Amino acid sequence: MAQTSHQTNKLKEAFTRMSTGQSLPQLNTDRSTRKKRALLITPTYGGKANHWGLVSPINDANVMKTLLINQYGYTVRTLHEGEGSDSLPTYENIKQAIDSFILKEDNVDYVLLYAGHSDQVEAKDRLEEEDGRSEFIIPCDALGDNSVHEVKREFNEILDTKKVIFDYYLHEALVEKIQQVKGSQLVAIFDSCHSCTLLNLRHHRCNRVGSFKSSLRRISRRILLEPMEKYLEYTLVRTESERSRHVPKTDAKGPMGVYLPFLSQLSNAKQCSGFCLRLPTPEKPQVICISAAKDSQFAMENNQNGSLTTALIPLFSSEPQPTYEEIMIFAQQSVAAGRDRNFKQVDEWYAKKKREATEKKGHSPAFWRFTRLPEERATRDYYISQIEAHSDPQLSSERPLRMAARLVL
Repeated sequence: MAQTSHQTNKLKEAFTRMSTGQSLPQLNTDRSTRKKRALLITPTYGGKANHWGLVSPINDANVMKTLLINQYGYTVRTLHEGEGSDSLPTYENIKQAIDSFILKEDNVDYVLLYAGHSDQVEAKDRLEEEDGRSEFIIPCDALGDNSVHEVKREFNEILDTKKVIFDYYLHEALVEKIQQVKGSQLVAIFDSCHSCTLLNLRHHRCNRVGSFKSSLRRISRRILLEPMEKYLEYTLVRTESERSRHVPKTDAKGPMGVYLPFLSQLSNAKQCSGFCLRLPTPEKPQVICISAAKDSQFAMENNQNGSLTTALIPLFSSEPQPTYEEIMIFAQQSVAAGRDRNFKQVDEWYAKKKREATEKKGHSPAFWRFTRLPEERATRDYYISQIEAHSDPQLSSERPLRMAARLVL
């Protein structure tokens, strides 16, 4: 109830600014003078030596580190295996790094990359979880050894749940902390499974592009909401003298006042409907999360075929300030191309098995098709189902985004 009242008051404050000509706070928008901090966390869990090990995150982190330093001027800290004990992506090291990441300073830019394993568990008592599940990232010491020379054990059998880091902790240590300062920005990249709401940000459906449903939603927004959004933006960003000449005095009982109940309902919604109101609030910090998958999906995080980080690096290398829409379309296309390569690899494996069995037994392809096909086909179908369940990149944010706006790191 208190939160609802607070948000309604914010709407009334917006209308008051329209009518009184109050100016917005002046922010430090020159990125060259801002402090820039990046934290790259890339556990590999033993790499190729383990069944659940990862290969590409360290290489991705090294390339991303070079990009952030040379192109954007960031100070970068990395946590990955192969370095000293203080730089290992263990439970304690990750928590310490995250706890100290956000400073009590205005106008600071942050980039956080996590490329590793993540999972989810039931959390029906947490009302903020739409799907009743809580997501978590997995430090390197939370996953036990499972050598490739041993029988492959189930993921949950070697997972130490006392050493995982949950989404609500990430929200508290990152999102809530940055809300206490002005003009700062956090861009988080989670290249892992079940990662859409790892920061528990409020908006994600209203930031979607590419699908038929998202296109229909954007058309509806353009017709129903954008006229009101443009009016609010116009009245909030004009100078006092311009507003006094061009904008009539307006209050909650004036021409726009009839929209206040409707706007309040949109602003107070607990879940992102896809039709969230984009109020211009430049004085507030922005938090943006680019994730590899929806909460219900897996991510291609154990090979070179289409990981999110692999997709984003060439985009930011060629276009330092891409639009949010460009980021999502590029990520979706790159991950889809990786998915197609995986499909091709499975088909090639299936064809190879078919040739080998036919040549070994000396039978015709027709004989092999009726005797061996069910077993091999079941294996192929399993891998195909796993690939189809893999990732659909997502973009979430603390405030609704204008997808045509540019991300300035």
